[in-house]
Amino acid sequence: MTSIRLPAFFLITSMLSLTATWMFPAQAAEPVAAFQDWPMWSGPTANWLASPDEKGLIADLNQAKLLWTSEDKACGGVRGQSRRYGGRVGMKPSAGGASPIVYRDKVYFYFLDPKGAVSSNISYNKDPRVMAEEYLADPKLVSQGFNKEQFLDLWRIEANDVVLCIDANTGKTLWKKVFPDGLYHDDWAKPRNANNTPAAGAGKIFFYSSMGVLRALDAETGELVWEAWNSEEKQAQRQAVIDRGHLQEKRAPKAIMGPPVLFADGLAIFTHAASKNNYGREKSLVAFDGTSGEQKWRVDDVGPGQGAPSLWFHDGVSYIVAASQLGNVTCVRVADGKVMWKLTGKAYNGHSITVAGDYMVINEVGETKKYKSAQLGAYKLTPEEAQHLWTLPPELHNSNATSPRIIYKDRVYVRRADVKPLPGSILVLDLQTGKLLAETEVDHDINGCQIIADDKIYYECDGNHNSVSLINSYSADPADFRRLSQWTMPNGPTNAYEIPMARPIVKGKMYARHNDGHIRCYDVTAPQADSKK
Repeated sequence: MTSIRLPAFFLITSMLSLTATWMFPAQAAEPVAAFQDWPMWSGPTANWLASPDEKGLIADLNQAKLLWTSEDKACGGVRGQSRRYGGRVGMKPSAGGASPIVYRDKVYFYFLDPKGAVSSNISYNKDPRVMAEEYLADPKLVSQGFNKEQFLDLWRIEANDVVLCIDANTGKTLWKKVFPDGLYHDDWAKPRNANNTPAAGAGKIFFYSSMGVLRALDAETGELVWEAWNSEEKQAQRQAVIDRGHLQEKRAPKAIMGPPVLFADGLAIFTHAASKNNYGREKSLVAFDGTSGEQKWRVDDVGPGQGAPSLWFHDGVSYIVAASQLGNVTCVRVADGKVMWKLTGKAYNGHSITVAGDYMVINEVGETKKYKSAQLGAYKLTPEEAQHLWTLPPELHNSNATSPRIIYKDRVYVRRADVKPLPGSILVLDLQTGKLLAETEVDHDINGCQIIADDKIYYECDGNHNSVSLINSYSADPADFRRLSQWTMPNGPTNAYEIPMARPIVKGKMYARHNDGHIRCYDVTAPQADSKK
């Protein structure tokens, strides 16, 4: 069956009711996705809202059925803290923090595959080659199958950048594209992780490599269409790292941190770190023509550290709203890169903010550069300004400013991290006033994926440092706001450890990345009643 192509995005519209609808802008832009796709990290409209056509989903995720396990796989999951925890014998290397996306009945997944030389600069541990020989001399470890090369994979400094295309209905590999010019590091975790989630649109897959090269691949064949920023100078810098034998900086992952890519109005858009060590700094917002690869515009000092900017659509015009850890929020018109307005003096917003319809929710009051505490605030957006609506009172402040929040049906859903003596909770707030409509306690920290689909909220918990994946489902109705189920996802899923790992929900299926490197697909539709009964 041919997918319906929409020249638009799923919007939360209408100031009166904010009901979920599909809109056709007056100024039709290049479509970002086929109907019921998940073409970017945070969904079809970059705000964690699944298509409104996702209907009949199960309330109890324990009823989910495994449909397939991918034929091909990455080298491992996300967590890769070899430098912090030492040997990690038997663990698989990190494949980076990217999430899978779904586009035109195919799943696309970007990952790192370590190779080549082993780092010679280990700050906190012995040289890994020395450790490997010591482990080989341990009869117990040898009897348990200790693999020297697999162990050394944890510490390599070179990598292949790999994009995998999988049939969304069967899990079979359709194509696999390998670029051998990447870099790798042993400490992918927390603020040092890379979220190189690609974006899809106009028949192409756009991804930002570990060397900061933006590439466009044909979505059907995987053939390289164009690449940008792959300069001789950049390749010389990579070779210097290899010749030196290490990435030099103590916080070296910052040098190769990658952002998720957005696609709107025919442009591939992402945030780029201008400095080698960008912790505590803003990035530049850059847009490339999706057809030619030509850089169209660049706006400096606007982007988040790890999250993605948000898309905003108003009267047929597309905008980017980008916040940062330094307290700034900037609105940029997608067509030409014009800065429409800028807020300053706000709290830490270095992961992501939430925009839906003409509304925005940010961390309004709190520290910058850190994400330990903040008070939430809401704004009504126009192309000319962001009008402040409300700020939560201090007694409702959040002890973790990275906690997820969603705007849906004139309501805000926000995870409130543990603020002693009160327990952690999820708040339901009136979007217009900030009034507390409902609240329910949670028994695990929520710092992961959050999706609304079929009037249900699926929140992924912290995962106890990536050792388990708990997904709670809730009714979105504030009159009956409660947990519907808690699901321990089987088969060892992985999360991105402070970067939400997206679990796309498309056509009644949930797609998840796992620690063994595989992608798995689960049927999350409710059993249909027998019409003959």
